Amino acid sequence: MDTIGYILEVTKGGIYAEYTWDDLFYLEHIVYGYATKYQLHKLQKERSRVISYKNIHRRVEKLLRNQLIREITVEGGYKHGARKFVLTERGLTILISEFPVLLPRFIQMYKDSILFKTFIFNYFELKTIKY
Repeated sequence: MDTIGYILEVTKGGIYAEYTWDDLFYLEHIVYGYATKYQLHKLQKERSRVISYKNIHRRVEKLLRNQLIREITVEGGYKHGARKFVLTERGLTILISEFPVLLPRFIQMYKDSILFKTFIFNYFELKTIKY
């Protein structure tokens, strides 16, 4: 995909939605493996800020509607009916724009991302970024 095609894909549906710090907090933790609503709820409790599961559910649904995350489906489903989520290209773009200092870590985790293939790996190798 060329650069203009990538930008059009990421901005499809409007990229300028209102994101709170909590939304970004959830996005960041979905990157690091907290991929279910229950895990995010548990993490929020550890963060010493009690929030009901229903409100976590609403925030995750907002992220889904805005196409910042997507559900991972597995044939037969997950144990206990869990729904797991991963970041989309669009969600990765939002996170990088808010937390550029984490870029090297994101590059290593999402090295197959179209974003990095288009804008970074054309100019640098992964080994160069690692060190």
